[in-house]
Amino acid sequence: MATKIENEAQSPAETAPKKRARFTSSYKMPRLPADEAKRQGEITIFAFHALGRDAALVFLNNHDEELGGRPLHLATASVAGFESIKTAIGARQRAIAEA
Repeated sequence: MATKIENEAQSPAETAPKKRARFTSSYKMPRLPADEAKRQGEITIFAFHALGRDAALVFLNNHDEELGGRPLHLATASVAGFESIKTAIGARQRAIAEA
């Protein structure tokens, strides 16, 4: 009788080590390379400080004919694009200050 109680107390679930759940991301899109992500973050912060949140979001995310594309995409794509968008933000900031 004692062996039956001992066997019931030690069920396989209690004796087997618990498996640890693994985190798997459901995000399947390709990620930005580190240099592009850095430029994207820097231009966003620069625009927020220079233009204010709302104006920066409008400027960065909408196509600009003068620049030939969406400023956020242009700034992220290359160092030269980053510099040209930074210059454009500075010009907009000066125009706002003069108005």
